[in-house]
Amino acid sequence: MNKLLAMVLAIFGLASVGASAQGPYDLNAGAQLAYTGTAGAYTLSWWGVAGNTYLVETSDDLINWSFLPIVETGSDAVIEWGFTSTSSASYH
Repeated sequence: MNKLLAMVLAIFGLASVGASAQGPYDLNAGAQLAYTGTAGAYTLSWWGVAGNTYLVETSDDLINWSFLPIVETGSDAVIEWGFTSTSSASYH
């Protein structure tokens, strides 16, 4: 498991990756982590419920966590966050 997947775990408890449309009743808010085709570039997306605020945490070892400098507010629509990472950290 790498650092990118850990961010999804931090938000939703476990990752749910798929190609279907995201909606308010999807498991884990329809969380998707997509590789954009550019080296190290990804898009994290999920259904943002109106009135909810989302903070993203990351970890290289599932023990030491830190918040990323983003805060997203839900508006009953998909929230997307693009980022790059060259991290080679993995969990064993």
